[in-house]
Amino acid sequence: MLVNWTAVEAISNCDVALGVCLAGWQIREARNRTMDFEDRIDREYRVITPRFPADVLLKRTISDDALQMHLSDFVNYFDLSNDEILFRKRGNMDGMARWNAAESRISGIPRSLDGTKERLG
Repeated sequence: MLVNWTAVEAISNCDVALGVCLAGWQIREARNRTMDFEDRIDREYRVITPRFPADVLLKRTISDDALQMHLSDFVNYFDLSNDEILFRKRGNMDGMARWNAAESRISGIPRSLDGTKERLG
């Protein structure tokens, strides 16, 4: 039995090309999922933060009444921040500039809530 090595070589070249195309497609899809997640987080931050009292955005300590009134917003904010940190630790965040912006946003709000645990009882 004779083997046509030219045909075998052509088929293997097609397989390699197909594999490269498939790998490129998977990389593009993973990048799109990452960008979709980052965009969702940005949208959620834009929904949550306008609900905060101005003192929080100015990094001033807020009153107990304001804390109680906006407690669910703070909880949502911290939950979202935890998601973003976990996303970063898994190595999924796209770029250092993105992380620097997220880190700045995450670290800004807690200063306004100093002593919250004691204030809530």
